[in-house]
Amino acid sequence: MSNPQGDCLAGEVSATNADLKTVDCGSGDALFKVTAKFDNQSEADFDNSATVEKLCTPKCDWDSAYWEGEESSNGTILCLKSL
Repeated sequence: MSNPQGDCLAGEVSATNADLKTVDCGSGDALFKVTAKFDNQSEADFDNSATVEKLCTPKCDWDSAYWEGEESSNGTILCLKSL
């Protein structure tokens, strides 16, 4: 999933896992809009809420975040706004 800023996402979300896919923002399935994207971020960065707040808060309107990548390597943090 390559989610540029402005894309909308739908799927299953739980406290420990998310299975999200890109959908049309006008779709009734859309749950979130990507408001910012930060590449080359570790899962440990994502697990540190202060790091996520430092990245997302000054850049965009957001209320949740999502990390995608391979375990033990860098990935992408997405700042999301609920729709």
